[in-house]
Order: sequence, then C-alpha cells, then structure tokens
Amino acid sequence: MKTILYTRDQEVIMYDPQQTVCEGPSATWFSRAISVARDKLVMIALDFACSVALTATGEVRKSQMIIVVKNVDTGKIVERMKVRGSRTWTRAFFPLDHGNYQIGFITDENYRNADKVYMKDFYYHDYIASPNIDAIGSLKPPKQLTGIQTFDTLEGTMRLQRIGNKGCEIEMTLYFKTETQYRNFVRSRHDSYMVLECNYGVYGGYLAGTESDPSTDGPLRLLRVKLLSPQRAGVGVDGM
Repeated sequence: MKTILYTRDQEVIMYDPQQTVCEGPSATWFSRAISVARDKLVMIALDFACSVALTATGEVRKSQMIIVVKNVDTGKIVERMKVRGSRTWTRAFFPLDHGNYQIGFITDENYRNADKVYMKDFYYHDYIASPNIDAIGSLKPPKQLTGIQTFDTLEGTMRLQRIGNKGCEIEMTLYFKTETQYRNFVRSRHDSYMVLECNYGVYGGYLAGTESDPSTDGPLRLLRVKLLSPQRAGVGVDGM
C-alpha cells in the first residue's frame, strides 16, 4: 500500500443547528450518505452532547451511546466512540476512506425515555494528496503518547498520575524531487490539519519538524518529520 499525505481542500457543512438525534432506549439515527472519491479522503468533525438522568442515589447510570460509521456499500458498521452517562458538548473527529458512508448515533436499552443525545456543527473536510511530495519513506509504526502529571502532597512528597493516552506520533521521511517542490511544500498549507494514509491505517494530525533544514541525496531533498495525531495508535479508519 502506498503511503500518502493529504492536505485539506474544502469544507462542507452537513448539519449546522443543534438537533436531537436520539431519544430514549435503543434509538438510532444516521446521517445522509457521504461519498469519498478514490483520490480523496474525508475527515468528519461534529459536536455532540448526552443528557442522561442520574440514579436516585446520584450515581451515573450504565446507559451508553455509541457513534458508528456505516459503510453503505457493504453494510458494515464500525464503532468509533462510546460514551456512558451524560456528556457536555464534545468535539469528535473521524477519518473516512474511499467509499460511501453514514455517521450514526445509537443508544442502548439502558437509556430512559427522557434521556437524549444532541448534535450540532457537523462538517466534513475534503482532503487531496499533497501535490508537492514525491514519496514517503522510512515510516515507523505509530507510537502511543501518554501524559504524566505530578502533584505535591502535604507530606512534601510527590505523587505521579498517568492522565491517559494522548494519541500517537508517526515518524516518516518526505522526499522531494526538486528544490522547487520542497519550496512549494513549505509555502503550502502543510501546517494545518493533515491526513496520513498508510499500512497502519488512516490518521489525522499536524506535522512537526517541517521547520528543520532538509538533507540532500543527489537531486532529492529529504525531510524527516513526525505526524502528531490525537487518535490512539492502532485505531485507523476501520477502528481496529
């Protein structure tokens, strides 16, 4: 599989005002179909919120809502996010590969009749292959990023707490055939959100290291960079 780095082309609004997408137990909602051409990728961005009542003792219920991606052509449904209980407005991002898809919300049987799921600001962004990069090589597998936070205690000691998976980073080398290609890349929108398609899946994120000087190999210009992605390592377009 060829490794391709995509840059944003255009933004399309699917659903703008706030709306209720699910209400009560075992409710389902699916968006309009989204078609992704073979020479493009799409990144979905949407806001959602869940309003779920607590138990009589003030505990969070076992009610769960999942966001899924459905392949219209094959009927395959892949879970992309699961939320238990209430959730304030949260931004979610999902990459889509070539094909026809729908984004769906599904509540489980533990939702009560008055529990609701809301959605707003549903966008999809078209991405095209960067025209300036000739090839991508020396690709390393996604490496998980985690955070450690320190706290001073009253006894004067220090407590460490892991604050969760912060996404992943993917190292790679960008190859440019000519100096003109490299300069055009530097002048392009490479500092905005980009999407990488590779053997490890599809990841969105930002490039780090583009401000460094490239190395040379004959007429080639080589630039070692990292893609910093908010997605968990191993969770690509199929959610595996």
